[in-house]
Amino acid sequence: MLNLKLLVLTLLVILLAGCPGGPISDHGDDDSTTPKPNGNNDQDLDNLSDYAKAIETKLVSAGVSVTEVNVKENAIEVSYSQPASEEFEEIYATWAYVFGVSVQNAPVGDALNKEVRTVSIVCSFDDGEKMKITSGFKEILAFLNEETSTWNFIYSLEIESLTKGPQIPE
Repeated sequence: MLNLKLLVLTLLVILLAGCPGGPISDHGDDDSTTPKPNGNNDQDLDNLSDYAKAIETKLVSAGVSVTEVNVKENAIEVSYSQPASEEFEEIYATWAYVFGVSVQNAPVGDALNKEVRTVSIVCSFDDGEKMKITSGFKEILAFLNEETSTWNFIYSLEIESLTKGPQIPE
Protein backbone atom coordinates (compact mmCIF):
# COMPACT_ATOMS: atom_id res chain seq x y z
CA MET A 1 0.00 0.00 0.00
CA LEU A 2 2.85 2.41 0.86
CA ASN A 3 4.55 1.74 -2.50
CA LEU A 4 1.28 2.45 -4.32
CA LYS A 5 0.88 5.75 -2.44
CA LEU A 6 4.50 6.67 -3.24
CA LEU A 7 3.93 5.90 -6.92
CA VAL A 8 0.71 7.94 -7.01
CA LEU A 9 2.36 10.85 -5.22
CA THR A 10 5.35 10.79 -7.55
CA LEU A 11 3.14 10.73 -10.64
CA LEU A 12 0.95 13.55 -9.31
CA VAL A 13 3.97 15.67 -8.49
CA ILE A 14 5.50 15.16 -11.92
CA LEU A 15 2.22 15.94 -13.67
CA LEU A 16 1.31 18.90 -11.45
CA ALA A 17 4.79 20.39 -11.50
CA GLY A 18 4.47 20.66 -15.26
CA CYS A 19 7.63 18.80 -16.12
CA PRO A 20 6.57 15.52 -17.77
CA GLY A 21 8.87 16.39 -20.69
CA GLY A 22 11.97 16.32 -18.57
CA PRO A 23 13.92 18.27 -15.99
CA ILE A 24 13.42 21.96 -15.47
CA SER A 25 16.40 23.75 -16.93
CA ASP A 26 15.20 27.34 -16.74
CA HIS A 27 13.17 29.32 -14.28
CA GLY A 28 10.41 30.63 -16.46
CA ASP A 29 8.09 29.53 -19.18
CA ASP A 30 7.25 31.07 -22.48
CA ASP A 31 3.80 32.42 -21.70
CA SER A 32 3.27 36.16 -21.61
CA THR A 33 2.33 36.21 -17.91
CA THR A 34 5.92 35.51 -16.87
CA PRO A 35 7.88 38.73 -16.30
CA LYS A 36 11.16 38.91 -18.15
CA PRO A 37 14.28 40.28 -16.48
CA ASN A 38 15.54 43.53 -17.97
CA GLY A 39 19.22 42.77 -17.39
CA ASN A 40 19.45 45.32 -14.59
CA ASN A 41 20.45 43.99 -11.15
CA ASP A 42 18.12 46.50 -9.47
CA GLN A 43 15.14 45.30 -11.45
CA ASP A 44 13.93 42.82 -8.83
CA LEU A 45 13.03 45.42 -6.26
CA ASP A 46 10.97 47.36 -8.82
CA ASN A 47 9.26 44.37 -10.41
CA LEU A 48 8.66 41.98 -7.51
CA SER A 49 4.91 42.57 -7.74
CA ASP A 50 5.04 41.48 -11.40
CA TYR A 51 6.59 38.17 -10.38
CA ALA A 52 3.99 37.75 -7.63
CA LYS A 53 1.20 38.38 -10.14
CA ALA A 54 2.68 35.85 -12.58
CA ILE A 55 2.83 33.19 -9.85
CA GLU A 56 -0.72 33.97 -8.71
CA THR A 57 -2.10 33.90 -12.26
CA LYS A 58 -0.52 30.52 -13.01
CA LEU A 59 -1.74 28.96 -9.75
CA VAL A 60 -5.27 30.33 -10.03
CA SER A 61 -5.54 29.10 -13.63
CA ALA A 62 -4.64 25.62 -12.33
CA GLY A 63 -7.42 25.76 -9.73
CA VAL A 64 -5.39 26.62 -6.62
CA SER A 65 -7.37 28.89 -4.25
CA VAL A 66 -4.65 31.53 -3.84
CA THR A 67 -5.28 34.23 -1.25
CA GLU A 68 -1.95 36.08 -1.50
CA VAL A 69 1.47 35.92 -3.15
CA ASN A 70 4.44 37.92 -1.86
CA VAL A 71 7.80 38.07 -3.59
CA LYS A 72 10.31 39.67 -1.25
CA GLU A 73 14.00 40.37 -1.55
CA ASN A 74 15.01 36.89 -0.41
CA ALA A 75 11.82 34.82 -0.35
CA ILE A 76 8.59 33.93 -2.07
CA GLU A 77 5.50 33.23 0.04
CA VAL A 78 2.26 31.84 -1.38
CA SER A 79 -0.89 31.67 0.75
CA TYR A 80 -3.80 29.51 -0.35
CA SER A 81 -6.78 27.63 1.07
CA GLN A 82 -7.42 23.91 0.75
CA PRO A 83 -10.08 21.48 1.94
CA ALA A 84 -8.87 19.44 4.92
CA SER A 85 -10.84 16.47 3.61
CA GLU A 86 -8.43 15.86 0.71
CA GLU A 87 -6.09 12.89 0.83
CA PHE A 88 -2.57 13.58 2.11
CA GLU A 89 -1.15 12.70 -1.30
CA GLU A 90 -3.28 15.42 -2.89
CA ILE A 91 -2.17 17.96 -0.29
CA TYR A 92 1.51 17.10 -0.82
CA ALA A 93 1.04 17.20 -4.60
CA THR A 94 -0.51 20.68 -4.33
CA TRP A 95 2.45 21.82 -2.25
CA ALA A 96 4.84 20.45 -4.89
CA TYR A 97 2.90 22.23 -7.62
CA VAL A 98 2.96 25.54 -5.73
CA PHE A 99 6.69 25.16 -5.12
CA GLY A 100 7.26 24.35 -8.80
CA VAL A 101 5.27 27.32 -10.12
CA SER A 102 6.99 29.63 -7.63
CA VAL A 103 10.44 28.50 -8.74
CA GLN A 104 9.59 28.63 -12.43
CA ASN A 105 8.27 32.20 -12.11
CA ALA A 106 10.89 33.56 -9.70
CA PRO A 107 13.14 36.49 -10.62
CA VAL A 108 15.90 35.20 -12.89
CA GLY A 109 19.50 36.11 -13.61
CA ASP A 110 22.03 37.27 -11.06
CA ALA A 111 19.26 38.26 -8.67
CA LEU A 112 18.02 34.68 -8.46
CA ASN A 113 21.21 33.39 -6.88
CA LYS A 114 21.65 36.37 -4.58
CA GLU A 115 18.07 37.15 -3.58
CA VAL A 116 15.56 34.28 -3.63
CA ARG A 117 16.62 31.71 -1.04
CA THR A 118 13.38 30.20 0.23
CA VAL A 119 9.85 29.51 -0.89
CA SER A 120 7.11 29.24 1.72
CA ILE A 121 3.52 28.12 1.47
CA VAL A 122 0.91 29.17 4.00
CA CYS A 123 -1.87 26.62 3.69
CA SER A 124 -5.19 27.45 5.35
CA PHE A 125 -7.41 24.39 5.67
CA ASP A 126 -11.18 24.78 5.83
CA ASP A 127 -11.22 23.19 9.32
CA GLY A 128 -9.29 26.15 10.74
CA GLU A 129 -5.80 24.62 10.66
CA LYS A 130 -3.10 26.84 9.17
CA MET A 131 0.38 25.57 8.29
CA LYS A 132 3.54 27.08 6.89
CA ILE A 133 5.68 24.85 4.68
CA THR A 134 9.12 26.13 3.71
CA SER A 135 11.84 24.81 1.44
CA GLY A 136 15.08 26.14 0.05
CA PHE A 137 15.07 27.28 -3.55
CA LYS A 138 17.90 24.91 -4.48
CA GLU A 139 16.15 21.95 -2.80
CA ILE A 140 13.02 22.61 -4.85
CA LEU A 141 15.04 22.72 -8.07
CA ALA A 142 16.79 19.46 -7.15
CA PHE A 143 13.40 17.82 -6.55
CA LEU A 144 11.85 19.13 -9.77
CA ASN A 145 14.94 18.05 -11.73
CA GLU A 146 14.61 14.57 -10.18
CA GLU A 147 17.99 14.90 -8.44
CA THR A 148 16.38 13.97 -5.10
CA SER A 149 13.57 11.57 -4.28
CA THR A 150 10.02 12.57 -3.41
CA TRP A 151 10.41 11.28 0.13
CA ASN A 152 13.73 13.03 0.70
CA PHE A 153 12.14 16.26 -0.47
CA ILE A 154 9.07 15.81 1.76
CA TYR A 155 11.25 15.03 4.78
CA SER A 156 13.39 18.12 4.10
CA LEU A 157 10.40 20.46 4.27
CA GLU A 158 10.09 22.71 7.30
CA ILE A 159 6.47 22.30 8.40
CA GLU A 160 5.19 24.64 11.09
CA SER A 161 1.69 24.67 12.52
CA LEU A 162 0.46 28.26 12.77
CA THR A 163 -2.73 27.29 14.64
CA LYS A 164 -3.87 24.61 17.00
CA GLY A 165 -5.95 21.88 15.48
CA PRO A 166 -5.65 18.70 13.45
CA GLN A 167 -2.11 17.93 12.34
CA ILE A 168 -1.00 16.31 9.10
CA PRO A 169 0.74 13.07 10.12
CA GLU A 170 4.36 12.59 9.18
